[in-house]
Amino acid sequence: MRLVANMPIVGETHEALMGRADVAPRLHTINYNGEYYASVLLASRPIERICVNAFNHPTLEVEVWSLHNDIVRSPGTLTHLLMLGVYRWILDGTERDPTPYRNLKFVGTINIYIYEEDGMTTEMHALQSLNALEAIEIDTNPWYGDQYMLENRVSEQLFSPGCSFLGLIEERHPFLRRVILSTRHLIRRDSPKDALSTLWEKRGTWTSTMVPYLEYWDILCGSLDKL
Repeated sequence: MRLVANMPIVGETHEALMGRADVAPRLHTINYNGEYYASVLLASRPIERICVNAFNHPTLEVEVWSLHNDIVRSPGTLTHLLMLGVYRWILDGTERDPTPYRNLKFVGTINIYIYEEDGMTTEMHALQSLNALEAIEIDTNPWYGDQYMLENRVSEQLFSPGCSFLGLIEERHPFLRRVILSTRHLIRRDSPKDALSTLWEKRGTWTSTMVPYLEYWDILCGSLDKL
């Protein structure tokens, strides 16, 4: 795909380039950092997939505020939204205007700090209006135990037969087929190459497998579908 038309760009500012309709006209995936160029691209290109701070830096309030406004203005249909603590942000965004979020298929990361079923049910309440969800990522408490013990404990509580979490997603999210359990809070750019996450998939029944840990950008670019 040719992103830039054959027109001279020498001497044009970065801001001017982003404002030109012939620059990346088919751009559909973006790492949103709250800067001017990101806002311009999101509000003027058919963006479908967004991550905020792909390398897991804390999300700034100013970024979140401008992101919602840019999503509302965007000509794209939003299907993927990945950021730390996404459920609180989704709750706030849908209260302002739920329309841009109705087609979301992949949402993450939902941070949980209470290892009880009712705690997870509370976190999922923010997503109840997202009827098209196919996948979510859940981040386990970074302050308790090691990575794999955390994921095993959460797996037992959320996916045991008869648990309320399974009943909740069956009722509210009939298309949900994937749940990733990670310790994204613990992972940084210098994380070991053998870092893993737990992937739960619905294939008649829910089954789990260990998969490589993926950065947000990798997920947006389809790496999860290749596993």
